[in-house]
Amino acid sequence: MNIRGATPAVGSLLGMATVACEICEQPLDPRWKFCVHCGSPVPAAAHQAESSVPATIRSGGGEVGAMPKRQFDWQLGLGLLLALAGVAAIVYLVSALIAARA
Repeated sequence: MNIRGATPAVGSLLGMATVACEICEQPLDPRWKFCVHCGSPVPAAAHQAESSVPATIRSGGGEVGAMPKRQFDWQLGLGLLLALAGVAAIVYLVSALIAARA
């Protein structure tokens, strides 16, 4: 069947059916309404592929609206601390030079 639109392709990394554009044969996300590569519309049948996947897989797991737990980035913290120490040293040296000239 060679019509304008999309057809199911070989499985993806999760083992579920993916969609490929029939015009440019590029892989498509089932949630897309148009191919991002060539602009052809994706038929409604391709959108049904997403609904067969459990919500925990589709949304990345966890509860809807739950924020992922953030971890402290120690390299960023150390960089900010060193930058603050550098600015303090520059302010101290400039004030010492001004005081020495007076």
